Amino acid sequence: MASSGSSAAWTARRPERLRIARWVDPYLPGVTASASSVQAWEHATDVLRSLGHEVVDVQNPFPPALEPQFNVVWSSGMAAAPIPDAALDLLRPTTRYWLERGRTYSAAELARAIQFLEATTRDVVTSMAGFDAWLTPTLALPPQPVAWFTESGDPAEDHRRELDFTPYTAVYNMAGVPAASLPLSVVDGLPVGVMLAGRPGEDGPLLSLCAQVEQADPWHDRLPPRR
Repeated sequence: MASSGSSAAWTARRPERLRIARWVDPYLPGVTASASSVQAWEHATDVLRSLGHEVVDVQNPFPPALEPQFNVVWSSGMAAAPIPDAALDLLRPTTRYWLERGRTYSAAELARAIQFLEATTRDVVTSMAGFDAWLTPTLALPPQPVAWFTESGDPAEDHRRELDFTPYTAVYNMAGVPAASLPLSVVDGLPVGVMLAGRPGEDGPLLSLCAQVEQADPWHDRLPPRR
């Protein structure tokens, strides 16, 4: 059932004691969380427990098989863009990579990918019904220079770096659950966030939890050191 009421009203509500699942290992094999991401995740856990919530360690419930099927959907959307062949040379290499990749998939392959994402994430959400919220890092790596994502000159390598950087957030989009990133920690002068996600349609209760955490551990006035 979708939560009702304004966002402001929900942030003013204090949540009851919640049962929160947490995991730190990304769903993608070979991808690991950096020390700063783990540090921020542990700090958020401490804050949640100090507020009276139960935080339970679980295995990442999302299977690696989601990634290739998500790429079918992602690139097919790019291939649907009305870009004439004469304009391909105007595209950035990564954009052209996804466009050309999407053009290789058939309608049947796209339908199967969508069905797989929907069925798999539905099973995950069902399996996690005993929890009110989920806690993970927001990113697996600290902030990177913009050039780091394109300097290789190889779109496939650029994509691998994207996965190394952000292996957590896409699954929340796939599952259709509300999620929010809170930059509770500062590591080496840079903000490092954690992600809280809630049940489908329960944006309001998630906002209440985020507001409670921010009140207990304010971050809005933390500024990086001047250089």
